Amino acid sequence: MEPYRIWQYQTETHSLVLGKAERPALDDNEILVQNKAIGINPVDWKFIKANPLNWPNG
Repeated sequence: MEPYRIWQYQTETHSLVLGKAERPALDDNEILVQNKAIGINPVDWKFIKANPLNWPNG
């Protein structure tokens, strides 16, 4: 499985951008977890879309 990075932008034409990510180098006291599936709470998605904290894109 290859690592991917997904960014959400506040534009209609490029709302989600998928790109490959580098596999991180691990220290002796770290582990790498492989996700089979992830989810986002609908309230969290609406919060991100509304951008009340004026977060920058990317």
